[in-house]
Formats: sequence, C-alpha cells, structure tokens
Amino acid sequence: MLGLGFQLQNDATLEALTEEVQKSSQIEGETYDREQIGSSVARRLGLGTPSLTAVDRQIDGAVTMLLDATGRFDEPLTSSRLFG
Repeated sequence: MLGLGFQLQNDATLEALTEEVQKSSQIEGETYDREQIGSSVARRLGLGTPSLTAVDRQIDGAVTMLLDATGRFDEPLTSSRLFG
C-alpha cells in the first residue's frame, strides 16, 4: 500500500470497506445499495467530496460498526461500545 500513493490507497481502502459491508450484509440476508455504502464509507473516512446520494440509516449503522470493528479491534468490547 505504501508504494501505491495516497489516492490509490484511499481508493483501495474505499473499495475494500464497501465490499466488506456489502458481503457482510448479504450474510445477514440484507441487500444494500453499493453506491450508498460507498458514499457512507467515504463520508466517514473523509475521502473525496461528499456524494449527493442519500444514505439509508441501516447502511450508515453497518458502516459505523465495520469501521469500529476494524479500527478499534485491539480495544476492549465494553457494553457501551457494543450497544452504541
């Protein structure tokens, strides 16, 4: 990733997280719009310009949960964090 450059790193991160949210939701029997997922991920990571695409609350929740799990995996799972 270091050799790719900043924009390609961002693009790869956005694509990987979007794919992960989409596949995880399918396991749970949910089908989310890929554009909405990507928009939510980009907004939460501060990547690019905000999309005009409205994002469903459930998608935002799934993205928030994934970012918490991947970004704070080494922190204790408290009840506050679990139910937040």
